[in-house]
Amino acid sequence: MLAPTDSIIILCIIAALIALGVVIALSNERVRRATLQVRDVTREYALADLAMRRENARRSISYASPADALPSLTQIALDVSGKRYDLSMLSATKDTTAIVARTRDLYDLVFAPNDKAYFASHLSARSRKPTMYDVNGMTSGAFVVQELEAAAQAVGMTTLPRVESWTLIVLEPQDDAAAMRSGFRFRLPKFNLG
Repeated sequence: MLAPTDSIIILCIIAALIALGVVIALSNERVRRATLQVRDVTREYALADLAMRRENARRSISYASPADALPSLTQIALDVSGKRYDLSMLSATKDTTAIVARTRDLYDLVFAPNDKAYFASHLSARSRKPTMYDVNGMTSGAFVVQELEAAAQAVGMTTLPRVESWTLIVLEPQDDAAAMRSGFRFRLPKFNLG
């Protein structure tokens, strides 16, 4: 049997262990809350810093002529599609909803801030087998939207929506698409040799 002092010591040890467990649990909760607060403050700081850098890029990126924007658009198209296009001409659509870059092999690369608005005003583009890619800070660099806005201003687009993502629409050459629509098939002539 335990002496009364031994049972008091055991009860004190058990009470001390319970108190220690409560202190550890409370301090872990405080540490977890402090860690979450640091994470939130760091995230807000990073987002504010990125917004400031994007605004500085918006002010500093400009192209004197549409031809000056071709290398940037070529790089953006390579980043998002994985294909290198040889761009030769740059213009805006008639209704100024998109930037159109023509390649030397007659593909049209359309950079549109709103692909639905582009297709609504250019119904024939759907028949040219469009391939679409998202263009945003994750696919082609943190300041890609600002580069596209500067290129849009270089080709005469004055009103641009403030969007965080554009769309690259690659349209097949017009002649091939028109030939496929008309049902034209190239056939070799049959020769009777005997």
